[in-house]
Amino acid sequence: MQAKLGTLSLHLRADLFEAATECMPNLVIGFLQDGRIIYANKATLLRLGYKQKQLKGMSIRDICPEISVDNWRLLWLDVRQNKSIQLSAKFHTQGRGLIDIDSTATYISSNARGLGFICGRDSIPATNNVQVIDNRASQLEQIITERTHQLNETKNALEKEIIKNNTVIEKYKNLSKRYKLFFNSSNDAIIVTRVYNSTVNGRIIHEVNDRACRALGYTREELIGRSTADIHPPEDWTSMLPSMGVHLIKDRHVVFESTHMTKLGKRIPVEISSHLFTLQGMRMGFSVVRDITMRKMSEQALLQSLEQEKLLRNELEESMSKRIEFTRALVHELKTPLTPLMGASGALTDRVDTEPLISLARCIRKSSESLNKRIQELLDFSKGEIGLLKLNRVSVDPVQLIQEVCEYVQPLAKSKNIKMQAAIRGNLPRIWADEERLTQILLNLTDNAFKFTPSKGSITISVETVSDQLVFKVTDTGKGMSEEKQRSLFNKDKTYAFTDKDIQSGLQLGLTLCRMLVELHGGKIQVSSRLGEGFEVMFSIPVLAPSK
Repeated sequence: MQAKLGTLSLHLRADLFEAATECMPNLVIGFLQDGRIIYANKATLLRLGYKQKQLKGMSIRDICPEISVDNWRLLWLDVRQNKSIQLSAKFHTQGRGLIDIDSTATYISSNARGLGFICGRDSIPATNNVQVIDNRASQLEQIITERTHQLNETKNALEKEIIKNNTVIEKYKNLSKRYKLFFNSSNDAIIVTRVYNSTVNGRIIHEVNDRACRALGYTREELIGRSTADIHPPEDWTSMLPSMGVHLIKDRHVVFESTHMTKLGKRIPVEISSHLFTLQGMRMGFSVVRDITMRKMSEQALLQSLEQEKLLRNELEESMSKRIEFTRALVHELKTPLTPLMGASGALTDRVDTEPLISLARCIRKSSESLNKRIQELLDFSKGEIGLLKLNRVSVDPVQLIQEVCEYVQPLAKSKNIKMQAAIRGNLPRIWADEERLTQILLNLTDNAFKFTPSKGSITISVETVSDQLVFKVTDTGKGMSEEKQRSLFNKDKTYAFTDKDIQSGLQLGLTLCRMLVELHGGKIQVSSRLGEGFEVMFSIPVLAPSK
């Protein structure tokens, strides 16, 4: 009678070992001293793509190319001496791909010979854990279904074999040892429960591994026989635990986030992957529990960063809106008194016919026109910053455009004793562009060139075809500019460090506006200069209209 009870007890532990290893999401591989593989669970076969018969004829070195013959001897000695070591390596799949595995290698002595076992899982980023668990849950559902069917078919056959052959008892003793090693070598907490029903106290803890005991602060004896509700906070008793119990019994697997309470009352955020299987007519739950404290901290930090970014964006938008309103108000306030001033200066210039009144009238008119131009540039610049600056594209003859610009600035060139010329290279195609804005760009660039070109100097406007672009250049023989100053010319930042001379000349704002207009056309603008060697601004305009 005692022998029969012992046999049944060993049989139960062996079946529990078999069911546990086959349901585990971790890879489990058994091997001999020479590296030959003697066992692999379903998760290993699915992950590596082999069949059980294929792996049993192979060596660990066949699926782990990083381990040489010498390394294998050292690894075996290390495992044998320490009983258990941590191992990270790349494993070959059936398709010859490589996957990273974090594992625990364990040594046991069985039938006067040494056996080794590897229990591991993929090395994956924390942000992908949920997706991987979902994928594995789907795979494990299929494994559990198949295994449940197999267990029912083999149950009676195994019982008969145990009765007929006493040597089977020793076999299951060894399997029990293996189960314990695999169970306690897991990187995650594992809790096996007896599932009675879906109520809050309907799942009773049947077995736990060492990791679960360390995480919860209980001994194994203190946990076995308790309801799973005892390791959850009271707020989970009324809704979450019964709801998850219903899903587990109905779908046979469930993955959810919850909180575990340690013996000392500390709360630990966890992710629980539970699977339901049948063992000797009993419904059993196999739960892999993962501590997600770091993931929760990362998620919280991310939420705080997003909230901070939202606040900063709102502040920036509010600041931009205030700046735009201020610019519009400023332009309006400046244009209101300027309009009659321009009209009056024009009328005064036409009526006076004696000096110095003629010179004074012309000075007033010229200054008011210059101020109006600067105000218009400021308005265009503000429109460009908020995306309201638009183009009115038409077919433009670049040769005629340059000739008109040269004729317009010729009187100014003569008054400053500067040679103004155009350089047209080859037959130029017409371009699809805003003629008024192109004229504004060229006038701005030539205006800047006049300010820094000395008497008897020269200014040249040239244009040529380069690939599918027309490249315009405005070159002068002025004093040039340092590389440091060139890097800040087209700065689109909200804060500008203008010098007094820049403010007087309008250089910074004019060039920044030119860049906006060129980029609206789909082109690019750049400068080239050295101190004492003149200054050149080059910009490109696509020949064809951009596709919508």
